[in-house]
Amino acid sequence: MKLGLVLDGIPVRALGADLLALEVSGLEYDSRRIRPGNLFFAFSGARADGRQFAAQAIERGAAAVVSELEPLVGFEGPWIQTPHGRKALAIACRNFFGPPERDLRLTGVTGT
Repeated sequence: MKLGLVLDGIPVRALGADLLALEVSGLEYDSRRIRPGNLFFAFSGARADGRQFAAQAIERGAAAVVSELEPLVGFEGPWIQTPHGRKALAIACRNFFGPPERDLRLTGVTGT
């Protein structure tokens, strides 16, 4: 799926057409599980700053990095900044995998 479609509905800084045309093969927030073409989401946590692993993700083949913060000094690679990283991941998952309610089946049982 094209990066432009994955990011649909996510507020980001202006991106070039070449970046929006990148092919994304998956979404990941753990740099150790990156596969070529994955979009890496770098979050700040209680113990570590995900930006520290952005370069490793790019080396492993990540298409780009998405984060709420600016890239660390010296980072080389596509960087996408958004105001809300975790919300961006949720929207990207919906765009990439489809709406979860599409496959949801409900059964109601009523009585007295």
